[in-house]
Amino acid sequence: MDLRHEPRHHRKFEQQKKTLLASANQLFALEGFNSVTVRRIAEQTGLSPGTFYTYFQDKTDVLKHLCEETFAGLNQSLDEVESCNLSPVDTLVESSRAFCRFGTANPHHFKVFLMASSDFGDLRAVEFIGEMGMASFMRLNRIHAAAGFPNPSPLGGILWWNSLQGVIDFINLHAHAPWFDAAQLIETTIATLLKGSQR
Repeated sequence: MDLRHEPRHHRKFEQQKKTLLASANQLFALEGFNSVTVRRIAEQTGLSPGTFYTYFQDKTDVLKHLCEETFAGLNQSLDEVESCNLSPVDTLVESSRAFCRFGTANPHHFKVFLMASSDFGDLRAVEFIGEMGMASFMRLNRIHAAAGFPNPSPLGGILWWNSLQGVIDFINLHAHAPWFDAAQLIETTIATLLKGSQR
């Protein structure tokens, strides 16, 4: 869509909404969902709380938007891999790479929704995130199970994806450290998991 031909007020509306979402995402990751207020999100963007409520009902509404954005992005990455019609093992390897790329490219999304590192408190948020997260995790487990390794699924799948989560979290935590190569670490982890699973 060419934004140059859209009404100016519509462009402003969409830009402010994106700004609020980005600020909330960062604050939720750094400070925790329960610690962040609507006023804090608004102040971070230079907007008023009143403007916030033009776009969202409350901070749980913001969290739901971010959750949808997170899992839509992850599923798009997996769709691209599965559309290549690779062998089951190669699909697992490429899905693992896609999972790591997504997690390291979107560290705040990853921390809040895939590492579940925040105490959401709000039951609406817990249920919504749990439903979307479980759907994606079951998809990842199906990809692992299709590879046909001896390790029983879902136990083998849980070990596989949690190992990658740990690597992603490590990379994001040390994003600017000069003493390791992130891409090499990801490839080494996948190769190690693959070797162990094939025994």
